[in-house]
Amino acid sequence: MKSRPPSKRERNAADIKERLYVAAANVVAEEGFATASIAKITEAAGVAQGTFYNYFESREAVFEELVPIFGKRMRGYIRARVGALEDFFERERVGFEAFFEFIHDNPFFGRVLNEAEIFTPVPYKAYFDGILAGYLTEFDRAARAGYIRHLPKKEAEAVALVLMSARNYLGYFYLSDILARGRIPKPAVTAYAHMVRGALAPADRPSAAGGPVNVR
Repeated sequence: MKSRPPSKRERNAADIKERLYVAAANVVAEEGFATASIAKITEAAGVAQGTFYNYFESREAVFEELVPIFGKRMRGYIRARVGALEDFFERERVGFEAFFEFIHDNPFFGRVLNEAEIFTPVPYKAYFDGILAGYLTEFDRAARAGYIRHLPKKEAEAVALVLMSARNYLGYFYLSDILARGRIPKPAVTAYAHMVRGALAPADRPSAAGGPVNVR
């Protein structure tokens, strides 16, 4: 059965809620969770303070949703960029670059994540647990297809955490480049791609010893 299109009222409500999410994220990025008041959020969103309570019970309630909402959008953006690529190393390179494209388009996200570790630890942990699980699934798929060597579970977890950490620290170090140009510098992409290939390529493939890496 066909679902009905949203009514004008529903579209308006969705628009206001989206404005509140973005405003809250930007206020947190500028001032931190501790001083991000409802007044500042509604002012940034361009709505009355009373409107806030039509959507959230408290400022803590909207804070709890920021990492899940924007984390889901980030993963969706990366999936769309990776598309139907099969080769693990190409998928990882494209996903790596897409992560920083998303940060460029949503510059508040990194600060929200950093703050969330202390102020909203449950969604923060769920966000990283989800990325870790995704990597483990991808490693299993790629090993079965012969793109990478088989990784025992504990090693797979350690490799995934290293890749996750690399994105975060490279994003911090090259933030000015990312915000100004919309991408991380190409030498950083090359270094990351060589690191991943060297660590994961099957031993019987030349690429495991530092063969060519397809970096655009």
